[in-house]
Amino acid sequence: MPPRVAPVEPAPPFDVTPHAGAYERAGVRIDVTGTDDGPRLRMTATGAMADLYPDPTIFDGELLPGPDDHFLARQRSGTSWLPVTFYRLPTKEPYVHLGGRATPKV
Repeated sequence: MPPRVAPVEPAPPFDVTPHAGAYERAGVRIDVTGTDDGPRLRMTATGAMADLYPDPTIFDGELLPGPDDHFLARQRSGTSWLPVTFYRLPTKEPYVHLGGRATPKV
């Protein structure tokens, strides 16, 4: 089994501004923001998917630099990290990839 992913220690400062904004696909909206507590990633169910959850906020956690120019997100109450990758298609459209799904920036 591969080792668990973990943030780079100590966490280097990084500017989330290039990745900040809203990303959306059918059923999910992902917001990447800079806050006083540091960068955050929030995933919210939308449309018919929102009706499946008592709270449409599926994930709300800190965003830290990870290994190999990737990022990691973790909820405050969580113990494991979710790998997050920001990238651009050859045609320059920005995307975020996490949880096995690619989501375009809107």
